[in-house]
Amino acid sequence: HVMAQQLISAANSLFVDECYEDALEQFNSAIALAPDVSDYYAKRSNCKLKLEDFLGAMQDAVLACQLDTECPTALFRKGVAAFQQEEYETAMKCFKTAQEKKPNNQQKLWIRKTQAELDESDFDWN
Repeated sequence: HVMAQQLISAANSLFVDECYEDALEQFNSAIALAPDVSDYYAKRSNCKLKLEDFLGAMQDAVLACQLDTECPTALFRKGVAAFQQEEYETAMKCFKTAQEKKPNNQQKLWIRKTQAELDESDFDWN
């Protein structure tokens, strides 16, 4: 896993520099070497969110959650991907579960945003 960790380190640096396509390639290579590390999928999910590949981000977040059921980061990313695909009920479940596991202000913000969308979608124009 040493080579995979080096690739993740490179991917993280590229991600911080907003070179998302290049970061994605490094994440892909790391996952090919170590397909059983949930954190790698969670990180790649975030990269795919930045690239607006919301379906791909969702798939990676789901994989990360399958590999580590106690991964609030993956749950949060799954929620963001669901929100971006207008799957607000799924998003809310993810955010609330992530909030229970490891509370933070970012999750609270997304819970409020999601609740606003749910309230709006429930609005009856008749």
